[in-house]
Amino acid sequence: MPTTTNADINQTILVTLYLKRDLHENGQSLLEYVKGIQSKENSILTHEEFTYQFGTIEEEMKLVKDYVTSKGLTIEDDCRLKSTVKVSGTIGTFNNIFSITLQTIVDEDRTYITHDGDITIPTEISSVVENVLGLDNKIVVARPSAVKFVEEEYVPPENVPPGVYIGAVTPVEVANAYNLPAGDGYGGCIGIYELTYSGYQTGWNQTDVNNSFSRIGIIPPTIVTINTDGVTTLTTSDAESMLDIYCAGAVAPRAKIAYYNAPNSFQGVIDNFLTVAADTTNSPSVISCSWAFGDYLPGSWFGSAMAACSALGITVLVASGDAGAQNFNMYSPYGITTDPSACICGGTTIYLSNDKQSYSQEIGWSGSGGGISNVNTLPDYQIGCKYTTKTLGGITGTPTQLPKRGVPDISAPSDPGTGFQFYVNGFLSQYGGTSAAAPWLAGMIVRFNVLIGKRMGHVNEFFYANPSTYRDTALGDNVRGYANGYTTTADSWDAVTGLGSPYGPGIYTLLKKEMKVTYPKVNYGYRSSNKQRYPRYTTGVSGRTNNS
Repeated sequence: MPTTTNADINQTILVTLYLKRDLHENGQSLLEYVKGIQSKENSILTHEEFTYQFGTIEEEMKLVKDYVTSKGLTIEDDCRLKSTVKVSGTIGTFNNIFSITLQTIVDEDRTYITHDGDITIPTEISSVVENVLGLDNKIVVARPSAVKFVEEEYVPPENVPPGVYIGAVTPVEVANAYNLPAGDGYGGCIGIYELTYSGYQTGWNQTDVNNSFSRIGIIPPTIVTINTDGVTTLTTSDAESMLDIYCAGAVAPRAKIAYYNAPNSFQGVIDNFLTVAADTTNSPSVISCSWAFGDYLPGSWFGSAMAACSALGITVLVASGDAGAQNFNMYSPYGITTDPSACICGGTTIYLSNDKQSYSQEIGWSGSGGGISNVNTLPDYQIGCKYTTKTLGGITGTPTQLPKRGVPDISAPSDPGTGFQFYVNGFLSQYGGTSAAAPWLAGMIVRFNVLIGKRMGHVNEFFYANPSTYRDTALGDNVRGYANGYTTTADSWDAVTGLGSPYGPGIYTLLKKEMKVTYPKVNYGYRSSNKQRYPRYTTGVSGRTNNS
């Protein structure tokens, strides 16, 4: 049983205040503007433009900073682009400011704080501060989606084609199977999103990285670590981090990898996405997240943080999870994310030719998370899509129109039986899971970004509108041994693999000839030193050109 005591009033903690964002000068909110990007009515923004259009107004930022300073709190970070003020102070001070009593909970595997009573935002700043996080960390928000291959427990799927290779593959072999054009991602940056807490601590080891890449003949990528909200990244490896680094880095080996790590709490989850959005030093054009968060509304601060990335042209890829269709519960840490700003990545079982030189077939992996959102409305690009259920007894339902947002969107190899081998703390291991699909696709995205000199940005509309960009997966289901699920179909989208897996030549042809990306041409490998921040006034600036 957990024990509860009033927290030490002299203990220092970090709290994030989330401030009201300004509206775009065209009158749209951030979420409305991002939807306009998806429909090609609005343009992707630079960091400077984003701060100007959607950053917290300077006067309101100053109001909050002056208030927290007057109460004895220390400002650790303030950022108009993030619309946050991070402050540290004693528990006693926070108790007084927010009219709560913070408590310390000691559980089996961790110690955390929560509070008695509802948070009351002081009237002096209540018109600006919309949310406060860091005062209640009882919920471990997310779980990683890496699945270890255990040969004794592995049951191969049905419908295995004859005369094919069945076993571990490399990210490079998958890239060849998908016929990706030649490219190494030079000058681009892939963001890897990680979370940590006492029950699952994340980190990576350079020796493991070196050995994992050298065994497949690739120079290891350059990795930089960005820690958020005081978290510490281990110098030993965890399987999730190594799987993410290996799958992304092998597809685009000369791209930089920015490893973003934060506490596994609501505060950490949101702040980590905002850190990605505001990173002008590494400027990732894609972020891979192999952690499942749940089915939240796009208007939540969680959804708004991902929307900030999307507005900046950062492709957000999130794994769909590894428990099949039952990986779907709004309040479960294993629940699938259905946010419209993200491309949700499902899983397949891939079979190559016996010489491993060409594509043979893919089957929907039984663990591929899939389903229909409880809260997010049907996006325009999924109008007309249908889902088909399948019972434990093998009975297939009637194809039915999607009523709300369906996931996943696109898939890549995830079955641990045809998974990826790499080193974890000196031991060669084999892993799969949709934790492999998301980073593999991230490597693919940055490879294309560099080849065309532009950011693909939000990719869902691109894939859904162009059947030539993917291979439909017509076999398999995500029915598990304990619950019903969905089945793949031969007519485009399904709740197992989404549209299917990417097809390189179709993607590249359209990106070169048809896709009209309004983000400025990127000279990869070089970066402007101009870090000018624009002032933001609600009345606009006379004579200023429209940044939209």
